[in-house]
Amino acid sequence: MTRTLTPDWQARLIAATAHKKVGEEGWYRTIAAAVEAAPSQVAVADALHTSQAQVSRWAAKGRQIAAVRGQKIDSPYEAAVRYSVGELTRDQIIEILSTWDYRRWDNRTAGEHDDLLNTVAGSFDELTAAHADGLLEDDTYDAIADALEERAAVRTA
Repeated sequence: MTRTLTPDWQARLIAATAHKKVGEEGWYRTIAAAVEAAPSQVAVADALHTSQAQVSRWAAKGRQIAAVRGQKIDSPYEAAVRYSVGELTRDQIIEILSTWDYRRWDNRTAGEHDDLLNTVAGSFDELTAAHADGLLEDDTYDAIADALEERAAVRTA
């Protein structure tokens, strides 16, 4: 399988942006959890050297993120980001991405002029992009690909 790798500087920017989003969401959820566990929002504010009003806003955002997202992973690329920041173990990422219901490539275009799309959301393209961007190591990517091939062989047998 041929892989086109993203230039190193670009891969670092892509990964850092993805890490920032995942980390930021986790931070807000952590604030919300701390507010529930702490004796008061003032105690959390003191620990963070900020105001109680700011803690209240951050906690509300954390509760909103938790309510909308929960532990849901929206895409293969997001799963790879969560793995790269340590939220998922190697075994977990292999299990998630080897059993993912990937969108078929025959749905690549929506119309006559969309045939130059580089990546189809929810397809194996995202897994390849995550690897090219440095979010998955070679051996992890290969383990996922091997597991997908084994799964496909079982289905066709």
